[in-house]
Amino acid sequence: MHEQQITHQDIPVELLVEHHENSNFMKADMSRKLRRHIERTGRYEPLVVRPHPKEKGKYQVINGHNRLRVLQVLKHKTANCVVWNINDNETFNFRSFFVPRTLGSGGVIASRRGGLDSPVSAGSPLSGPSRRKWEYFSSALTSSSFGNCI
Repeated sequence: MHEQQITHQDIPVELLVEHHENSNFMKADMSRKLRRHIERTGRYEPLVVRPHPKEKGKYQVINGHNRLRVLQVLKHKTANCVVWNINDNETFNFRSFFVPRTLGSGGVIASRRGGLDSPVSAGSPLSGPSRRKWEYFSSALTSSSFGNCI
């Protein structure tokens, strides 16, 4: 991906559509904490979106579904977004490796694609291979050559 394909925009909330494969739902207590934080500070990590592949003029959320839900509840008019102009394959790769995994049974981080990663205890930060993937793809957010990472 070339640098000009990454932009930062405040996008109207009604133009943001959740990715159909999203399975990341925050527990109620964590959602309340996120809501209080955004209410109190107005700050949050920007959502990562792309132009929607099927709905002209809309954007598909790749990362930030929980933040979007909180912004909707708080009746924010816009959301701070990083817009990536990426195709379906790049989106799949990004979601497979970058979007945090869900904690599966037995304290094992489970990929949304059904794979397993390093064991962690409930509530602990990502560690091992998951941590390295997160750091690798996090650094790609500021890279002008994200497409070369995948």
